[in-house]
Amino acid sequence: MGVETEWRAKNGGEVWSGWLPHLDLTAARAVTRGSHDHEGAFTAMAQEGTLTLRTVLDLTDLLRPAVQPGSDLDQALPDEVATLATRHGGIARCEISLPTHRDPPQLDIAFWTAEDPRPSALELRRFLTPWATGLRATASPPAVAAHPEFAGAKLRDGTASPALARIGPDLSRTWQRDFASVKRDVLDPNAALNPDHLADALTLGTAKADAIVAREPMSISIMPAGVPNVLTAQQVNDLLLDLLTPPLAPAPIQIDGAPPPRTRAERAGLKLADIAAVAKFGAPRTDAPSAPPLRLILVSGPKDHGAGEHDYPDWRERWSTLLALADGVEVGTADGWPSAEQLASADVLVGYSANAAWSAGRAAELDAFLARGGGLVLLHWAVNGRDAVPELAQRIGLASRSSTTRYRHGAVELDLAPAARDHPITGDLPAALLRFPQLLHFVDETYWALATIGARVAAE
Repeated sequence: MGVETEWRAKNGGEVWSGWLPHLDLTAARAVTRGSHDHEGAFTAMAQEGTLTLRTVLDLTDLLRPAVQPGSDLDQALPDEVATLATRHGGIARCEISLPTHRDPPQLDIAFWTAEDPRPSALELRRFLTPWATGLRATASPPAVAAHPEFAGAKLRDGTASPALARIGPDLSRTWQRDFASVKRDVLDPNAALNPDHLADALTLGTAKADAIVAREPMSISIMPAGVPNVLTAQQVNDLLLDLLTPPLAPAPIQIDGAPPPRTRAERAGLKLADIAAVAKFGAPRTDAPSAPPLRLILVSGPKDHGAGEHDYPDWRERWSTLLALADGVEVGTADGWPSAEQLASADVLVGYSANAAWSAGRAAELDAFLARGGGLVLLHWAVNGRDAVPELAQRIGLASRSSTTRYRHGAVELDLAPAARDHPITGDLPAALLRFPQLLHFVDETYWALATIGARVAAE
């Protein structure tokens, strides 16, 4: 950074060349005070001659805060127009020549913008040497998981404990910061203290009346130091990946009158790993390192309804991300029908689509998958039997037949059968979904008059 500077005496004899930190010569003189070379330069400039200053001015975001690359503000700001001698924004190359005489030269530089007409000084970082390359790279940073230090890192499952959530700054937007500063704060919490979360050291008295006799600000962070002493390098990377990964935003609500999203309290009893494991009608998986991963394949198809309905691709993208957060869970996806390789390796198939790929010819493939212990979960319209209704009903207990099946939209309460209250699928539903111990309440599209073959009814 800086201003390329050249002064030539009027008679063509003496020449001084070098750099100054600022175009404003008063500011440049103050910053370089004590520099023998620059003292000589300013002495020379107090003679007749010509002073030439060349620089590149960075006029980007003069009065606006920097935003982490890849992030967006809540509102779009108009283009910022900076005024120097002329109007300009962004990067501006500049060359100024002015005569010098027997007095020290004077050159005052200030700027103002359409948002603030008051003259302001340019920061030193705004002046770049003319030969500088790679100015103001604006490309977004690579995905966090692609950072070399995140090799093998995995996001945690679950949320911060309520006790920890009440202490210190809000970390929900840490993902908008850069990797280096977050890593520094984790490994060395005393390197920079958050001014909104400074702690005081209290001196307590002996009598109850003077419980606190002194209060002094602490010079260290409230976050304990020594994280590398209690976490492995892999665990530190897991923590950083969790802090720097943008949260998955909820799907937009596109239909008027839609029920509100479930609250955090209502979802508190649900564990992703348990939900996935229940799909195989077994007990929740343990965290034993030797346990093989649970391999899920999410099978979807093209969206086939209006706004906010049957968005199978969106479901696949969201749930492949969410389920992969659970320890010991691997998630793959398939469009229409799983491949032969997926059928051979998957533990559970989860289908959410109009089941367009189903046919009588697929029955043998599904039989082989189920015979080796594979689990099958079909959501919503994935029970569509299409032209092979008996074949699907024979394998899952029921199937939709377009000519006879009926449907409705809205709130519904289902009375759980006694056997269903202890079933692996319905026996551990969170209390927030139940009106009474046996009534299951939700808002959805429900079907009836399906073709059934040997189905056991869990709720009606």
